Amino acid sequence: MTVWPKGYFQDAESQWWFSSGTQTRARARECRCKTCGATFAVVPKGKGRHCSQRCRSADFGGTSPIRPDLFEHWTAGESWLAGVIWADGCLLEEFRRYRQRRYVVLNTSDIEIADQAAAIVGAQVRTYPPGKRSILPSHRVQIGLAPVVERLVDLGLAPRKSKTCEWPSIPGHLDSFVRGYFDGDGSVGIYTIKDKASGTPYDRLKVNFVGSGAFLDGLQDHLIQAIGARRQKLVSHSNVYYLWYSYQTALDLAAYMYADGGPHLPRKAKVFQRARALPRPPLSRIRFPQSWPEVLMAA
Repeated sequence: MTVWPKGYFQDAESQWWFSSGTQTRARARECRCKTCGATFAVVPKGKGRHCSQRCRSADFGGTSPIRPDLFEHWTAGESWLAGVIWADGCLLEEFRRYRQRRYVVLNTSDIEIADQAAAIVGAQVRTYPPGKRSILPSHRVQIGLAPVVERLVDLGLAPRKSKTCEWPSIPGHLDSFVRGYFDGDGSVGIYTIKDKASGTPYDRLKVNFVGSGAFLDGLQDHLIQAIGARRQKLVSHSNVYYLWYSYQTALDLAAYMYADGGPHLPRKAKVFQRARALPRPPLSRIRFPQSWPEVLMAA
């Protein structure tokens, strides 16, 4: 394949001529791209190493070529990545003189999430030192390929989405999507409380989701159909809503989210591993899920 750059053409003698309206011409030479192997034209004094800025960035440790079929077939890994983007990602827009550019940026402090996301996307992770508002380094994965970005925009991804985003219509693997959102904007913990009747202390498992009211309402509707969860009242603070599930629903949710054993955040999965060995509360009807994912089996 030969890459034809803008401003060049090939005549009958297989020569490359400059045609930018400057009334000058120069014969160029053909070179092979160091990254992708494509043949491209270079002016006489050009270095002739890379056919595009994307290939140059990939060669020097920058952003490697993004998968063009990303979010087209919706595998379990892509659904998990979409959930992470809906939690910790953002859509950025740049308006220039003659064109508009949009790209998706995923920023996270968990290197495990960034590495798994970069493997699915086909990109590389860029790490930045802690800033004024954070004590942890930030890991960034960027998606700038226009068709891939448009597929996410069609599902409802928008700029400044943290308080306005709604539940998207993901084509498949919704369990992986919920797990991805949980890895980004969810939390799980084991808390010690006292039984109201006997006063005996016991450990209780709780799961929390954070997001907009419209998104959490859609998440509740989905979990009611998927695992038979009860509808909970959303707790709001500064236009940000919280959705809590405890013990039985939390165990059913864990069995649902981690069923396929796909990409996940290990430190949150370890809390569910500990929950397997917890004693049941006094006089409770807690039942342990019959099918417990292998990912959550204690080592």
